Amino acid sequence: MARASRAATALLLALAAPATAATREPPSASCSARLVGRRVIVNAALAGLFDPELLRLVRLGLAGRLEVEIALQRKRLLMFSEALASEHYQATLSYDERSQEFRIDGRGVGAELLSLTLDRVTLTLRAPPPEGPHSVRVTARLEVVTASSLLQLARFFGGREKDKPADEGEAPGLSSLLVKSLLQDLARSATGSCALER
Repeated sequence: MARASRAATALLLALAAPATAATREPPSASCSARLVGRRVIVNAALAGLFDPELLRLVRLGLAGRLEVEIALQRKRLLMFSEALASEHYQATLSYDERSQEFRIDGRGVGAELLSLTLDRVTLTLRAPPPEGPHSVRVTARLEVVTASSLLQLARFFGGREKDKPADEGEAPGLSSLLVKSLLQDLARSATGSCALER
């Protein structure tokens, strides 16, 4: 009960905070990719993704979920591309009060999280890629509050138990829309790409 109360307080503080979107660095992802035989070695970094308001929620005890996808793409005609290989992973962002630093999957990444260099990723291909232009696309998303945790908070504030069905007069569509809207405010995304070096 104390943990739910602490999470509810953190969420209310975040929603009451003034919007500072105009002064933030826009989220971006950068990378370098090199072809070695049938492997593509990718080094990537994220900047501007770790918003101060989202990090404040993490400092207050909420966990963040970082999702990253790295994909090798072959450029096709017009603006279409074909994915040849991809790697997708998730990590948990937390804050350790004892060491006063942020952690990603338990590994310390510092007291201030302005940017993050990702672990090197190797994409393995079945065969060397054909000649022509190729690029690597990096996509990242950070969510501090997930849809399920927002619904749990809504139940907590509404006094309804987890397994108890909603009343007939309750509009599930409206609460679902509200949850999606709040998630957009409590999440940030970044994308970037780089040419494949042969």
